[in-house]
Amino acid sequence: MSGPAVDRARVALFATCHAVDDMYQGAVPALLPFFVADRHYSYAAAAGLMFALTAMSSVIQPVFGALTTGSISSGWCRSASRSPGLASGYRD
Repeated sequence: MSGPAVDRARVALFATCHAVDDMYQGAVPALLPFFVADRHYSYAAAAGLMFALTAMSSVIQPVFGALTTGSISSGWCRSASRSPGLASGYRD
């Protein structure tokens, strides 16, 4: 049985990007005390760095997921992005 051809270069690119994202998600929080103590970052700057890290990861990962499936308007992507706000604990 033969399936569709796999673009190995594209898969390798996405896998590499995902690995780099996973590494800096762990490295930046570990470096925050160094940034505050040695580089004299304020707590607001450190919090802003963590916010940017988390927000960009939360925005970019669904976009890459939609690109790999070939459809940005996938129903699961829309519903997954809206579902956290629908939980009863978040409305109160």
